[in-house]
Amino acid sequence: MDGETITALHGEALSNGAIARWLGVSKHTVALWIKCHDDTGQTLHQLGAGRPRCTMPAQDRAIAAIILNRHFTTAPSTRKELGLACTPQKIRNRHHSHDLHAHIPTKKTHLTEVDMERHLKYELEYAEKPTCFWEDVVYCDEKTFSTDERTTTRVWRRRNER
Repeated sequence: MDGETITALHGEALSNGAIARWLGVSKHTVALWIKCHDDTGQTLHQLGAGRPRCTMPAQDRAIAAIILNRHFTTAPSTRKELGLACTPQKIRNRHHSHDLHAHIPTKKTHLTEVDMERHLKYELEYAEKPTCFWEDVVYCDEKTFSTDERTTTRVWRRRNER
């Protein structure tokens, strides 16, 4: 659908309502294109129309670089790191424009025999340690956790990518 089609149909003496139904747009849209053609004599889309972007192309590239290097980062932390004045949703929109979407990470595999043997070896090595030592022990292959937030962990990645 473009302005030329609307003005051509208008030139064939079709009403705004008939043109709107034919093209599947609102009557208001048809009226605006016809008014634009009557005022300027053309139906070209004006570049730069609309709200200005809150980020520059260099900032967009910096946002993409952060996400591509650190998949687990969040939009607010990216905004804070780059010192941007836009909202976190704008940052997420920039991710989406690079075909990056927030997904829940894949499930971790269960412990293998080798992992359990390594754990046992470690435990036997430090068996004499007091109970307070063992309260802080978390094996890196057992649990994913966050010490700063209580939200679901998200990973930014492209579709069908692991």
